[in-house]
Amino acid sequence: MIRRLVFGILVALILLFFAWLTYAFLAVIQTSADRINLGVFLATAGALIASVAFSFWDSYLERPELKILFDSDADHYTPQLTIFSQEQSTDGKITISQQENRFLRVRIHNAGSRTAKRCFGQLELIERSEGTHTLSKVEKTLYWAEVPQFPSIPPKAKFPLNVAYSRKGLVIPFEGGCDKNVRAWIFTKEAFMNPKIRMQDAMCLGEYKVKITIFSDNTKPKEERFVIHVPEKWDALSMTHVDC
Repeated sequence: MIRRLVFGILVALILLFFAWLTYAFLAVIQTSADRINLGVFLATAGALIASVAFSFWDSYLERPELKILFDSDADHYTPQLTIFSQEQSTDGKITISQQENRFLRVRIHNAGSRTAKRCFGQLELIERSEGTHTLSKVEKTLYWAEVPQFPSIPPKAKFPLNVAYSRKGLVIPFEGGCDKNVRAWIFTKEAFMNPKIRMQDAMCLGEYKVKITIFSDNTKPKEERFVIHVPEKWDALSMTHVDC
């Protein structure tokens, strides 16, 4: 709103200046040919200024603006869900099992006035508590919740992005870990589908300082930092926002 107001005032001042300039020239020009030349010049200058103003508006004022929102007290950020999964055994029988998970999520908010195109989020490990850990420092692509991968986010819309998860009864031994087990995972697509083979995304007991960055094809990246807390109880997985 402020940017639009400033832009409108600037355009109004430019128009007033041209009106004054036109009046001043017309007062001293006597011949019709000179007035025609002045009209052509002013028309050309006006078209050029209009083109520059439109380009400025299109590039700097009408643009997406992404923000990463998080509220640890809101249920929609850390829901506990029951997910049904199908498993097929070697004899061809299909069994249905229940998976109760705890998700840590942020919401990606487009506060701008244009759709943010092809958005995706990445997580990078910054620091971790002392001890041996399996979580790698390679940047990881996070998996969106309830929306397609690489979505376009309309103005004022908020899309949930998964950050990490734990699952009831899912504790995998890891001899090099801080307590010889891993208990939670960064929410990549691969880690959620098959956590047993994604030890590079796994976390054992401790605290993990991470950086979350959201990217888009037509806006600047936005980043925030958090600390993921991994306790012994699967349903106590939590996350707090920290300053850079």
